[in-house]
Formats: sequence, structure tokens, C-alpha cells
Amino acid sequence: MSQKRWLLILGAIVLSCAAAYQLGSKTKEAVPSAPREYEIDGLVVAASSLDLGEVWEDKDFIWVLPIQNRTDRIIKISDFSLSCGCMEAAEKSLTIPAHATERLTLKLDLNRRAGYEIGRATRPFVGEVTPIRTGSTRRERVRPWQLHGTVRSRVTLNYSALDFGELTAPGQKPVTRHVMATAHVPTPRLVAGVDPDVLSVRIEPHPELANTFDVAVTLNSSLSPRHFKTKVELRLLTPDGETLPGVTLPVEGDVRPGVGLFPAVLAFGGRQVGDSAEADVVLRAPAGVEAEIEKAESDVPHVSAESIRVDNTLAGRAWRVSWKVAKEGHQSHTVYFSIRKADKSVEKIGLEVSCTGLATRDE
Repeated sequence: MSQKRWLLILGAIVLSCAAAYQLGSKTKEAVPSAPREYEIDGLVVAASSLDLGEVWEDKDFIWVLPIQNRTDRIIKISDFSLSCGCMEAAEKSLTIPAHATERLTLKLDLNRRAGYEIGRATRPFVGEVTPIRTGSTRRERVRPWQLHGTVRSRVTLNYSALDFGELTAPGQKPVTRHVMATAHVPTPRLVAGVDPDVLSVRIEPHPELANTFDVAVTLNSSLSPRHFKTKVELRLLTPDGETLPGVTLPVEGDVRPGVGLFPAVLAFGGRQVGDSAEADVVLRAPAGVEAEIEKAESDVPHVSAESIRVDNTLAGRAWRVSWKVAKEGHQSHTVYFSIRKADKSVEKIGLEVSCTGLATRDE
């Protein structure tokens, strides 16, 4: 091959390398680097202050956000807009002098998770903070400061919450619900903290799954009728005896009176004078408890009740309440049901019934 041809080939190679280098340089220049800070109307937060990094799950995680005023005037913040209920600002307002820095203390509930995140040992966290300046007339949308990080869980559950639903008391049998807990750090056992007046908890290792536990939550059978809302705090006991935070399981439900009427009140709403309104009432009682409605008495003649037969309901437990609308306006009356029990004792339960009489239509 001639020397001239070699020189031509060498020149082409050099030109190709130069073009590739220039293209690579332009490509690098086209990719913007991440901002080192974020500004909203002269208020600046460093990007590093928005990065939580990798943190453990915690219901009351505290994060301090330094906010710098880059202007030559005082800036007053009247409030902070937060993107979710998992965030709470300790300072509801801030006054930041010119070229000064004030700190916003945030409390984050890192226990909250979406349905698709149940059971995940790690998950992302994103929360937004927007300062609202006193007297600001700005209407265009601003980009909020965005907190972000990764939340790690020492323990995860297969349920985000436990709902016992409606139960009856007194005399109910103990009711137990089961939850599966998985430990993601080495631990010989889990321990639980509960309100003993409401719940008791038994924790046993799963017979087949490693680092997994069956958590049996039992409702106190003597709990008085009411809506209850409590929690189970699961903690880890490490091999060296140290107790570490785990996870919180919210628990709630409704305990109804052992013998009662359903519904507990009747509201017929608006009915025209001369019309009639009807609704059925059922006596509810725990399984095995003998009780039936012996009679019903109203305090007015245009409100009455009679026994009816309803499928899958014991005889004497279903009654129909009728209201003959006699006058205009809102009215409320009481129907008294006499409940006879197995020991022959009789208990009276009052049912509040209301209706609003409306003027008749003009023909």
C-alpha cells in the first residue's frame, strides 16, 4: 500500500476520533447537573437539606430544614403548605431577616405507607413543603421544596391496620385477629406494647418461615360498649438485650350493647302531611342470648309498631315502625320496646323516631 494511501487512512481516523470526542463533549454538556439549592421568592434551601438519606421507620421522625433569606428585606412566612398528613410543621410561621437563616422543624410520620408498599422492607419517601409569604399576591404555581429519602423497616406487617368491626358486649366471647410480622434485622423475638384494658397480644415464631412471627391480637371481652381506637407497638429485642423500635399497628372497632335495637334511631326525613312512613327494626343480641321484643308502646297515637316475620331473624325480634304524618314541621317521638330475657326479666329500650311534615301539594 502506498504511503499516500496510508496518510489518507490515518487522516480519516483522526477526523473520526475528533468528531466522536466533540459529540461526547456536547452530550455531557446537554445533561444538566442537579441543582445545589432551590429558591422560592428569595428563600433558599440547600439540596443537601432536602435529602433524608436512608432512615429507619419512625412515627415521630424529626427533620430540621434551614431556610435562608437571600434578599435585602425581611421576609415573613405566615404558613407552610405540606403535601400530606404525614408531615407536621412545628413552626406555623417564620420571620427571616435579610441575609439570615431560620430553621423549620418538621415531624414526619414514616410509618405511613401505601397499600402496594405493605410488607416492603424499604420504600421511598417524598414530601413537599411550600412557604406561604405574608401579604403575597403571587398567583403562579411555584415548585415546592421536595424532601426525599429511603425508609427502612426493621419489622413489616401483612396489614396496615386492624379493624375488629362491630362486636357486642357484655358477654361476648373473646375475639382474636391474627397478623403476620416479618423481621428484617437479626432478632430472637418481638415484644408488644398495648393498652391492657383494651387488648392483649400473644407473639409466636412462625413454624415454617424464618424471621416471621404470628401476632395474635385479642380484644378484652369485658370492654364496655363504645368505639375504641388503640394500637399495638411492636418492638425488637436484640440478642444483646437491646430494645429497638419496630412498627405500630393501629387497631379500632365498635363494641355495641349486648342487647339493643338496630338501627338505634329512625329518621324518616321529610314526608307530606297525610302520608305514611315505615321502617323495620331488629333486636340484636349476642349468640346464645335469649331475648325477644314482648311489646312496643308509643307516646303518640300516630306512631306505632307491630311484630313482623323476617327471614333469618328469630321470631319476636323484628318489628315495623309506622308513622302517620299528621302535621307540618319537624317532630320527634319515642317508641318503647319491652325486651323479655331468658330469666324472665324485662328491659325497656327507647327508640327515637323523627319526621318532618311537609305541606300537601296543591292540586
